[in-house]
Amino acid sequence: MRFTSLSMAVFAASSTVTKAFSPKGTSDTTITLSNKITACPDKVAEEQQLLITFLKQVREDEAGVLKFLLYLAPNSSTFLTFEIYADQAAIDKHLSSSYFNDLIAAEAKDKTKCAENQVLIPLEEVFGFARHDNGY
Repeated sequence: MRFTSLSMAVFAASSTVTKAFSPKGTSDTTITLSNKITACPDKVAEEQQLLITFLKQVREDEAGVLKFLLYLAPNSSTFLTFEIYADQAAIDKHLSSSYFNDLIAAEAKDKTKCAENQVLIPLEEVFGFARHDNGY
């Protein structure tokens, strides 16, 4: 199924998501997702700055966003995110924030993206680990 926006993908999944991924210390209501963001090749730096500005605001204002990592694939215009939300209410707050809408508007105005985001939700943990002494 192809979604035209992040909010549509989250809405479609929200009615069926009860448990996605429960890292140690979180509840069974956490929701994990990944997002592929494709910037136009000549707009990678601009898109990156928009995303960093956005994420700084998320970090300050959204305690329900437990983890939000942004990656850029080397020598490409593809950004990937790994996101863990406390619950559906945290996603709802995230998607309705003024700075989320500001990001979407800036991306459209500056034409920084060449494709719709591809959101994978929910993600279920298969296997993994984190070395918390390394800052992760």
